[in-house]
Amino acid sequence: MASEQKITIYNYNKDNYSEENASFDECINYKDKSGITWIDVKDVNNEQLLEKISNCYNLHQLVRESLLEQNKRSKIEDHGNYLFILLTTMSYSAETDEVFSEAVDLILGDNYIITFSHGTTISQILEPTKKRIRTEGTRLRESGTDYLAYRIIDALIDNYFNILKSYGEKVEILEEEIFNRGEKELLLHIQKLRRDMLSIRESIWPLREVLNSLQRGESRLIRPETRIYLRDVYEHTVQIMENLETSRDITASMLEVYLSTVNNKINEVMKVLTVFSTIFMPLTFISSIYGMNFHYMPELTWRYGYFAVWGSILIVVFSMLAYFRKKRWF
Repeated sequence: MASEQKITIYNYNKDNYSEENASFDECINYKDKSGITWIDVKDVNNEQLLEKISNCYNLHQLVRESLLEQNKRSKIEDHGNYLFILLTTMSYSAETDEVFSEAVDLILGDNYIITFSHGTTISQILEPTKKRIRTEGTRLRESGTDYLAYRIIDALIDNYFNILKSYGEKVEILEEEIFNRGEKELLLHIQKLRRDMLSIRESIWPLREVLNSLQRGESRLIRPETRIYLRDVYEHTVQIMENLETSRDITASMLEVYLSTVNNKINEVMKVLTVFSTIFMPLTFISSIYGMNFHYMPELTWRYGYFAVWGSILIVVFSMLAYFRKKRWF
């Protein structure tokens, strides 16, 4: 019974709507049912279930293999009677401060859509789309499967904007900390930020190619009126790519600023050490002279010799300090 709760079927048209948790046997009843059917499969690790669904809808062997793959990359395949669209998205966990990849395998047919969710947050991402299905009078209830596919793709794309917003805030915080602290941990944060943005870029890049193919209208399953919406989603991917490039440039500048700040601190330390070394050079010279073991050194028997040496040392020290201060070396 546990696996039965991992298939949700939505069937709807302009006037009617139904939603139920179902087993595979109940899925078969919806194959030729009137209206639009969305079969949302969450139990993607159940190979037996995937095989049954694949057989029921005559999915190609390559599609079946793609459903079982662990490392996903966005792509689109036209199999005539249906489209196989593999969609990836990225999610961010504030608790672990990590981004992770998730994916949806989407089968688009004439009157049905099957989605296989790979990830823990996919249901949450697609919840606004499900609410539109439940609401009577929405464009989604009056449109076909291609528009439903558009709404699913749009939800996954919009999720990237949420991640970019979070990372934009992190960039602002790091910029302030670089100037205020410049600690070593900041370098690790900057490097992690750059790696995460690279992962996001690698995820969104093939998605753009998928959307470009869809909005060009190469499949009969995508109606002309839906291509307009897909073109809008394609522009969203371009915008995300531009935002990513901007953020990467900012993090590169932050890295340069951090290294410059560290070098400036090192230079300040070296300046102080150089000043002290320069001051002690004449003092060492004076001390070394009177540290020589000659029998005849007149100053050694002079009553005020000790005080004269100390006076010379203090004069040299204060003179050099005054000179360095005048030159603004410290």
